Amino acid sequence: MLHRLTKQGLICITQPNHAWLCGQLAQVWGNEDFGEFAPKKEVCLGAELHDIG
Repeated sequence: MLHRLTKQGLICITQPNHAWLCGQLAQVWGNEDFGEFAPKKEVCLGAELHDIG
């Protein structure tokens, strides 16, 4: 679990939620500054599942 203390209180993010967010970011990755990757489908799945044990 990821923890972050803010002025509003403690924020806790579970590892499955963190992994899901990484998969979502991977799906929209790539622009003029940061290139795309291949194979996209497999990399996105790997990003989404990387912390789920």
